Amino acid sequence: MHNQDSANLRVRCDLITDKWTLIFSQRVTREIRVWAALKHRNIIEFLGFTNSFSRYPAMISPWCDQGNALQYLERNPTISPKQRLRLSLDVSEGLQYLHQLKIVHGDLKPINVLIDDCGVAKLCDFGLVRLVNWHGAAGMTTTTPYTGTELYKAPELFMSRENRHPVATFESDIYSLGCVILEFVERVRPFQRFQTTHDRTDAIMDGDPPARSREIRGVLGELTAQFWDLLQDCWFRPDERPDIETIVESLQYFEE
Repeated sequence: MHNQDSANLRVRCDLITDKWTLIFSQRVTREIRVWAALKHRNIIEFLGFTNSFSRYPAMISPWCDQGNALQYLERNPTISPKQRLRLSLDVSEGLQYLHQLKIVHGDLKPINVLIDDCGVAKLCDFGLVRLVNWHGAAGMTTTTPYTGTELYKAPELFMSRENRHPVATFESDIYSLGCVILEFVERVRPFQRFQTTHDRTDAIMDGDPPARSREIRGVLGELTAQFWDLLQDCWFRPDERPDIETIVESLQYFEE
């Protein structure tokens, strides 16, 4: 949804529907407070909110004509590997900013990355954001029960008998980031080798990697082996994954 005011400013409104209960409304209020405090080149700007559409606030951000990253890459299949690396670095630097503030994004995926008119990638959709040091009643704010998006979701976030209340972490963000970078740079969707949702879910829960080396196209030439190693590192056990600083430094090296 977008609107236009007298200053000819186009905006994007995320509408929160009437099915929300009071507790969800309180969580949205906290989400607004978190998002409003974020100021970074690779985080979509928070412009405000409105109650004009319902009794719950609709959050307002700049309108991006390029759409989300999935739409952008589908419309521009011939953009260079360097441009794809740049988008990956944009997302990583946005996530680095969040992690430095002790904020977990919780739902990294291409449709939660907007591309502005200058081709800069910006993180959006903070519906699953979690404050690591938050001591309130809820660890997350969410527009739906916490599920994330399965193709990009770390295995430890799937509910199991041993873990009935999984919580997103810095490490689960890193797993998701690896999946996003895979898709941005190599044009390989996570778990695309499986035909059904059931098979993909089983593979994730069994710890299978989102991609196999044979699926990699090698668009980075002589850097492909190092790039593949970085992706695999993102998909290791949580305590073995690299931190966001390591990923940013690696992508900067690949970009040079």
